[in-house]
This record gives sequence, structure tokens and C-alpha cells, in this order.
Amino acid sequence: MGGSGEALREVIVASSPDRRERAEILARAIEARWPRRDKPIFRHVASVDLLTEDVEVGVTLPGGGGPVVLVLDEDTPQVAVSQMLDVLAQKLAPVLVLALEGAARFLRLERDGVIVERDSSDPGMLAGMLLALRERQRSVVEVARDLVIAETTSGGMKGEVDRMHEELHLAASVQQEFLPKTLDATPGLDVGVLFRPANYVSGDIYDVVRLDERRVGFLIADAVGHGVPAALLTMVISRSLPKGGGVAGAVLEPEEAMSRLNLELCRRQAQSFRFATAIYGIIDVVTGEAHLCGAGHPHPLVISSRGVTPVLAEGPLLGVFEDATYERMTITLREGETLVLYSDGFEVAFPPEGAEGDALRLPTRAYIDEFTRVARSAGELRESMARLEARIDQQAGSLHQADDVTALAIRLHRGESERAAA
Repeated sequence: MGGSGEALREVIVASSPDRRERAEILARAIEARWPRRDKPIFRHVASVDLLTEDVEVGVTLPGGGGPVVLVLDEDTPQVAVSQMLDVLAQKLAPVLVLALEGAARFLRLERDGVIVERDSSDPGMLAGMLLALRERQRSVVEVARDLVIAETTSGGMKGEVDRMHEELHLAASVQQEFLPKTLDATPGLDVGVLFRPANYVSGDIYDVVRLDERRVGFLIADAVGHGVPAALLTMVISRSLPKGGGVAGAVLEPEEAMSRLNLELCRRQAQSFRFATAIYGIIDVVTGEAHLCGAGHPHPLVISSRGVTPVLAEGPLLGVFEDATYERMTITLREGETLVLYSDGFEVAFPPEGAEGDALRLPTRAYIDEFTRVARSAGELRESMARLEARIDQQAGSLHQADDVTALAIRLHRGESERAAA
């Protein structure tokens, strides 16, 4: 790549083949607004090549490399983006992500060494960002040289960290396999979900499953703690919750299912003491009648144009007492009403506003207003949940999320329900 100065002048522009033309236009616009005479040397590559050794990026001693511009569109898979950013981070390459129209979900990727902007941003501003990244890279190269020396004395520590990194990625993939893949294919229901782990894996889990021709079961659970231990417990919960298995294959009522799940968790306890909170319910898509049981979890909410009503589904924690019993709550979800289940991570994502009321009153919480917007918005709940996730991105501390955040919103499709009844 030549000397250090020439190497740092090079800017790699990575895009999918069908976005190459747009990437070239962006590069020319940035070059035209470059604030110095030593304009960058743009090299265009296919984004997938960043995952191979064919493209030399980042700190390559002794010269070092310049920044990378990553052009993303709405069709770019999230997994591929994560892999590319991981590769570039390992090579200490500074990255400017340009999100094309429809790719707003990538705006929350910003972190140290990664700047995210829309492709419609002012080219002069983008040129200034790239210049700042390039100048910073000179110091990064010097630090990297020192790091090489340190790594020679640190044995296999880096390899061990990389191995743990790969294992955590695998754990996240395994957990994703336990989540439902067909929310949109549940006849009679409009279902929206927000699932946002604080780290690689989540201590939250949710499920929506059709039990018979009329009834659908739904679950949200939150295991104590964070990270891999909590994630493992959520998978045990998902596999152990008995949704059927009664007499002649009859569907188990929520109180019986929760009692069996609690007993299973208690019997699995060895020397460790781990517990979870949960809400499990069954809804009849024809009548709207829903039976719910709670286990120390935040109360579900029924939201309509008339207001917000908590469903006081109380019950002991899962995995503590083998003889624990659970009481069924019954509600009827009517036209225009939305049932919202959520984990306590929302209390961190949207801090309290004002004083709390007594035990029988709904506390004044900012996230209640956010759920109300979801429930009362037009269109599908899936779209409303996407907007809610965008609101979380705007909160202070969202780049270092302190707790897992999960929400499940359910309302009936009356037209489909009536056809099912017929």
C-alpha cells in the first residue's frame, strides 16, 4: 500500500454490487468538498469482500490504513453488518456508515470508531468526518505498534478473547432459534414485538404459539441477571413451559402450565439459585377472552382510547418454591384495545416521571406513554414497535443499554376472528 501517508490517504468504499453507482456518486461528492489539498484516494470494493483477506484495511503495520466508508441499504442483513463491523474493529479501521433510504435501523450502530449518517447528509460534513477519522488514525497506528509488542508478552490472551467472542455470537444465534419465526402468520391476531438484548444474549424471552383452531398462547419471561447464565435459563423456560399435554391432548390452562413450569425449574436447581418472572396467557381469537397468570412480572396493560388499565396478574416467582400456586386473571379484549406485555428493562430505558401512586394505581412512567402511542397508532403493531425501538435509540444511555428490553403487543383482527367463528 505504499508509505504511511499514502496508506492513510486511501479510503475504501464498500457497498453491495447493486449500490456501487450510488457509492461512487457519494465518493465524488465527498471528494469535491474535501477541506484540504491532499484529497483521499477512493477504492471501491464489494462489502462482502471485507470479510475476506482480499481487502487490506485498517492498521497494517508499519504503514497503517485509512478509513472505510460502508454503504448500507434496507436489504443488507443485520448479521452481515455485525460481522463486517467486527472484522473492521479487529483491524482498528475507522468506519463511516452511510445508511441509504429505508435503512434507518442501522443508525443505532454508532459506537467508538464507527460514525453513522444518512447518505443524504451534507457532503462537506461527511468529508470533515472522514478527515477527522484519518487524522485520528495516525495515533491509532502508533498505539497499534505498541500493542504488537505487548501481545508478544501476553501469550494467548487475544486468542482466548477471540474464542469467547465467537462463542457469544454462537450463543446469540442459538437463543434466536428459540424465538417464534411466524408472528405474522397467526390468524386472527395482530402481534408486534420488540426484542432488544443489552449484550450478545438476553435474559428476556417471548413466545407466541397457536394452541388450537381458536386459541393462541403468549409468554414473556425475564430471568434474573444478565448475560449467558440468564439466557440459558430463558431457554429452559421456553422448552419447559407445557402448552399442551392435558387429558386427550387438551390445552393446559395458564395456572396449570405455570405451576408445572415452576416445579420443573425448582427441580432443575442444583447449587445455584436462579429464578425468573413471567406472564403466560391464552387468548381466544373469536371471543377476545384471555386468561393470564403472572409470576412476579410487571403487570400487563390493556390500552384503548379510554385509557390504560393494568391487569393485576400476581403470583410468586418461578423457580423458588415447588408448591407455589398461580391465580388466573380473565379479561376480554375488545375492538380497539391492545394488550401490552413488557419486561422491566423499560423502567431503565424510559426513567420515571413524577411520583408513584399506591399499589393499586398505575405509576406515572414515561414508557406508559410510549406504549400508548404504540397501541393507538394506525397500521400494524409491527410497524409501531419499530418506531418504539427508534425512540429508545434517542434516550440517554441507549448506546450502553443497561438492561434487556422486550415488549409484546397483541390485538384482534376482528374480520379474521369472525371468519374463524363461522
